Amino acid sequence: MDDALGILFVFLLLLPLGLGFLSLYRAVNPYARRRRGAVREVLTGLGWFVLFGLLVALALPSVGAAPQAARRSLCSNNLRRIMLAMHNYHDKYGCLPPAYTLDKNGRPLHTWRVLLLPFLEEQALYERIRLGASYDSPHNQAVFGSAGSAYSHPMPRVFWCPSDKENQGATTNHVMILGPHTISNGPASVRLKDITDGPANTIAVVETYGLDVPRYEPRDLRADQMTFRINDPESFGIASRHPGGAQVGLADGSVRFLQESLDPHDVESLTTINGGENVSAVLREW
Repeated sequence: MDDALGILFVFLLLLPLGLGFLSLYRAVNPYARRRRGAVREVLTGLGWFVLFGLLVALALPSVGAAPQAARRSLCSNNLRRIMLAMHNYHDKYGCLPPAYTLDKNGRPLHTWRVLLLPFLEEQALYERIRLGASYDSPHNQAVFGSAGSAYSHPMPRVFWCPSDKENQGATTNHVMILGPHTISNGPASVRLKDITDGPANTIAVVETYGLDVPRYEPRDLRADQMTFRINDPESFGIASRHPGGAQVGLADGSVRFLQESLDPHDVESLTTINGGENVSAVLREW
């Protein structure tokens, strides 16, 4: 059906162009000119060309929006895969993954993105990582690849947003928000039943860009150091290269697109697991 509509649209677009050239041909053809006159044929041709130009002008916004819509859809699917992996992790371990693991001295070892690898069809990569050694140990650095190359990283590109063309997959576009009463304070794990605000009303993972966090590094957004304005040009926070807003993964596994016009206070309320705020109306609106 879509192919048929596309063919029809191309036909309607090319029809006035063809008729315009036909009118110009008649204007210079002595046999056709006798019937209608050269001036009339030229004016008719110009009219067809004007119609063709109007059709092109109407079509250009749709043509330009199509690639962006496709990239946003792919990004949304990536985020859905991440949220499904988090739920599968919860099914196995009884909790959502912590933002990062710690060594015996309290230093971060590995990010939640590494912990999710077995649930993202990356078991072989996961088994090559030494979980007892830090992410930047010589062995793990060799496994993860060169930090300077977007294409040497074996980490799955599910953590990359295709609209962030400056990134090209070397760093993550998906992070947690860390802090008290959020999905994780760092090493702490949260069970779905601990989210008393409701998993469907609580943000677990968000889009961002510009943080330059390699996908394997245990670093995310800190609630006390970020802005809660969507796509804030003056500070890091929930942000994307998608026009008008950014996507977030809720703790129930769903993905929502939050508009830039959303009240930052409402966004902050969405990041708490037990703040008692009523945000269901906010999500219904968007």
